[in-house]
Amino acid sequence: SLSGGEKQRLNLVSQFLSIPHDAILFFENLSFGLSMNELPSLVEYVKSLTLQGNTIVIIDQNNFWDNVADYQIRFFEDQ
Repeated sequence: SLSGGEKQRLNLVSQFLSIPHDAILFFENLSFGLSMNELPSLVEYVKSLTLQGNTIVIIDQNNFWDNVADYQIRFFEDQ
């Protein structure tokens, strides 16, 4: 059985089957609830979207994306 988050992600993936080329797609907390074993598959999917000419913006606190992103914007709180 799938969790609510997994069902939501599968629904999103099915929606993206008809993504137009040259689109800008924003994802927030994309890795939330996923295990480290599931993230490489998600990265492959994101890469496939970029190969279609899309720009992907991921807003996520997971350090996993550090080695995947072409560009990063980091915000730090004053201590």
